[in-house]
Order: sequence, then C-alpha cells, then structure tokens
Amino acid sequence: MKNTLLATAVCAVLAAATTVQAKSFEIGGGATYWYSIDEAKDKSFDRDGLAYYVSSEIFLANYLAIALEVEKMPEDFVFLEEDMYLPAAYLILGDGIYVGAGVGGYYYDGEFEGDPWFALRGGFKIPFFSNALVLDVNVNYRTEKWDDIKNADDKIGSETLMVGAALRLAF
Repeated sequence: MKNTLLATAVCAVLAAATTVQAKSFEIGGGATYWYSIDEAKDKSFDRDGLAYYVSSEIFLANYLAIALEVEKMPEDFVFLEEDMYLPAAYLILGDGIYVGAGVGGYYYDGEFEGDPWFALRGGFKIPFFSNALVLDVNVNYRTEKWDDIKNADDKIGSETLMVGAALRLAF
C-alpha cells in the first residue's frame, strides 16, 4: 500500500509538470553531507556521510517549481549489500532564496522498500554565465524510518540534517 501511494504521488507530480507551461528547466548533479541526529542502537552505524545525487527542477510559475532528485547512498550504507537509491520529489516556493517540502523513498535491490520519508528544505541559488549555470546550496531536515528494509542489520529510525550543493544547467 505504501509503495503504491508513493508511486501514485510521484506519477501525479510528473503528470502535472508535463502539462504546465514551464518557465524553464534545470538539470545537473551534486553532493550532500548528511548527519543523523539520533544515535542508532548499533554503534557501528555511520552517523554521517557523503552521498551524491542527480538533480532537476521544473518551473511551473515564477516562484513555484518541482524538484526531482535521485540520491545514491554510500557503499555499505547501513551494512546493505547492494546500492541504495533515494528518489524524491520536492515542491519549491521562491526563486533566489527558497523553501520546500518533499517526499521520497528507498529503492534497494530492484524494489521500493520501507516507509516513505519526508523532508523540509531551505536554500538559495546563485546563477552564473547569464543564468545558464545555477549553483543550488541547500539545507534539509529529513525524518526517516528503515523498519522494513531487507538486509538492514537494525531497526533504525532517524532524523537527519543534510547540507547539499548541486550545479545545474538551466534551459
């Protein structure tokens, strides 16, 4: 049920984005440093790390955008044997300085796992080269729970702070 709900939400966002006349589109990549606020039961669990992500923004109006991202967690994250990806969608309000809210999930070993996570984001964008290149610097607060992810060694729930930066081409 929860995977169906997440897939439906992502499809609705994508459908809305393709039917609205967008001001512009940005695509690129970046990195995020994450830090888990809560301490896991297992002391060998990494409380912080660096993850990479692909980032895009679809502008629906002057101060309204949808950000679509896929984050790749580091190797052996939570002692998982395969790579874990975190696809996400954010609703962004603002232009140079912005705030947003998002939802995402965990994609592991060929399927979506666990409960969706929710995030709040704040950030600012700096344009370069006549607005053809954009640096996006952001801070995120994410609540997540890994109770149902197969091969995870521990039942882990966390609140995570993240600082990220992405460099995107603007069209």
